[in-house]
Amino acid sequence: MSRNILFTIIPGFLFIVTLSAQQFDELERKLDQLEQNSTELNNQTEVTDTSFKSNAVTSSACRLYSDMGNLSSVMTIIPADTRIFIVDVMDEYYYIKTDVIQGFVKNSKINPDQSFFKKPPEVLNQQDTATIFSSKLDYLRYTYGWETAQKIFDHKIWRNMTTHMVEDSWGRPDKIKRFINPGQVKEEWFYPSTYLIFMNDKLIDWGPVK
Repeated sequence: MSRNILFTIIPGFLFIVTLSAQQFDELERKLDQLEQNSTELNNQTEVTDTSFKSNAVTSSACRLYSDMGNLSSVMTIIPADTRIFIVDVMDEYYYIKTDVIQGFVKNSKINPDQSFFKKPPEVLNQQDTATIFSSKLDYLRYTYGWETAQKIFDHKIWRNMTTHMVEDSWGRPDKIKRFINPGQVKEEWFYPSTYLIFMNDKLIDWGPVK
């Protein structure tokens, strides 16, 4: 069976080809070689970048996916020792951002800073909230301030909310569709009767599910 593969050879250019099982294995081998080459190159170059906010670093060269673990969604290879920001934790993957792109990487390739393990308010899960704060409203006030906290506590939504704010207001959606392009991430969140549309982590529109 043939498979359609998307792979970034040069940032900003995607090539679509049809591959046989043998060619698919060859692509896998080439991806492994790219990771190895990236690691070797990075070992020869000292990289210092303090302009980008980060809470982790890649321990080795790793693949960045637009869809978790789907080889056809590999966008690029992130070199070892690249500073990144972990946005969300999803089983064996982190959803991460760099200073130029974002997507999924295997968590085995990432070394989080101690600051990540302290779990700032924007990545607290429900268990953390129940343990640290006496009520959800206290947590919301601590995270967003009193006025915004009350709106979220009342399950309201409005444009320019972040995904974390919406999740605190409505909970996790039933389904998420994510579309990643250079410099732009679009997400569609589906609840039982309403869908929400986010662009680069900001709520831009919503409507009824048909």
